[in-house]
Amino acid sequence: MVNASEDRINHLIGLCREAGLRRTECLRAILKCFVNEIVPVSVQQLLKKDGLKGRCDPATVYRLLTRLEAKGIIRRVGLPRRSAHFVLNDRRDSRMYAVNTESGQVSVVTPKWDEAAVLRQVREQAGFDVAYYEIQFYGPSVEEVVSEDNVVYVQDDEPMREVAED
Repeated sequence: MVNASEDRINHLIGLCREAGLRRTECLRAILKCFVNEIVPVSVQQLLKKDGLKGRCDPATVYRLLTRLEAKGIIRRVGLPRRSAHFVLNDRRDSRMYAVNTESGQVSVVTPKWDEAAVLRQVREQAGFDVAYYEIQFYGPSVEEVVSEDNVVYVQDDEPMREVAED
């Protein structure tokens, strides 16, 4: 029996084949790493994963990441002059990231807010439905609480207010 993770990997490999990429063990290992991560990962972090460590040449991994990005399978997150972090380009997943401008570390931010209200407001003001969104916050490190899963949890005690138009 094939599990959901394996189904997702097979679906991604199908997308890669449609995009003209060859199915290799290195490609499968990279996609497996992305399927099992919620936080964007750097090339260095990928190379330390069990499925890739010692099995794939770092230059091959970087080339594959570049091709996956060019084909829209993954996207780059973070600062332009820092080590690149990548995440699956899954339009079903909307995320926010906090990028530390000192270290380049990327964390997922999960604020408590009414996402449906914000998307409704965007639909009304911009005139289109949002397929997915990605927001990146940049700044130096401050004392923050990061959980073991490298996610920053933010809670806003004040209710969201709509901005009145002039």
